[in-house]
Amino acid sequence: MKKVNRVEKLVLLAVLVIGLVVIGGCGKGPEEKPGVTQMPTKSQKEAKKASNAIENVCGYFPKELVESAIGKPIVKTEGRLPGMGDSCYYYTSYSEKYRQTQYGYKPGGSFIVVVYDTKDFAKDRAYNEKSGTKYESDPSIGMDNFVMRNKINEIWQTALVLGGDRYIRIKSIDKAVPGEDLVKIARKFAERIRGDSSLDLSSKKSEMDKGQVIGESQQAVVTNFFNNLSALKIQNALAMMDANENTKQAWGINFNTIESLKVNKIEEVYKEEWTSTRQSFKVKLEVKVKPAGEQIGWQNGINYRWITLEKNAKGQWLVHEIANNP
Repeated sequence: MKKVNRVEKLVLLAVLVIGLVVIGGCGKGPEEKPGVTQMPTKSQKEAKKASNAIENVCGYFPKELVESAIGKPIVKTEGRLPGMGDSCYYYTSYSEKYRQTQYGYKPGGSFIVVVYDTKDFAKDRAYNEKSGTKYESDPSIGMDNFVMRNKINEIWQTALVLGGDRYIRIKSIDKAVPGEDLVKIARKFAERIRGDSSLDLSSKKSEMDKGQVIGESQQAVVTNFFNNLSALKIQNALAMMDANENTKQAWGINFNTIESLKVNKIEEVYKEEWTSTRQSFKVKLEVKVKPAGEQIGWQNGINYRWITLEKNAKGQWLVHEIANNP
């Protein structure tokens, strides 16, 4: 029995020694080397941050940028969808007792909402136009855009077109700012986007260059151009033209012979020839002109014009050509 006990002790001692060696090894060796759980490098983090930056609306468009556009302070910012970062509220006023309900006071205030929108913008547009909204384009903004006006011609929303069915929508809630300030904000945001080398839209451009994606119709630009002529805002119309000063001066003389102009119809034409930077439209107009106008291509009554739009290096769609015939 004593011999057996001695053997058992030796076995137990051996097990303890092996156990200590194994346990000691667990804190060293392979687990100190990089493995599948290693942390991303700084460059990897920066690359991911750059690719998602514009989706973090509050971060990408800081309140100081909005303040510089509207000339008044933003007292509070708030992301509306935690974890997604695709919208931001910029409050021009805020109170803990902003609105009284049956359950008590709710905090809030007047604010500007900016949304990174990846939904079907075309469906929203169709619905809004049926409700009386007019979609226009403002060349002063500096990139593809829409300016939405209601039935009484007030601006209620602006949108920057990023391509690939992606938009930045800007809207005022509870009269936070007048409609004209939404255009000013869009202009500042466009500067921010154009100056961002990390915002890679090359894949979208590549698809368009291959003809796979022509892009959304720019009929709103044509509509806005003739709305300016209809209102006899000749200088505004000329600002939408892709022409040198001498050519604009000649068109100015032409447009000043117009006494009244009404757009009866605008339709897309030659769509098989459209590219990512060129589109064509046919416009039916009802026009009344001065006698001089009849000498330079106009006639009293129905007139047709074929309009070619081209997108310039800054991303603006402008009137490149106006023709009396196809």
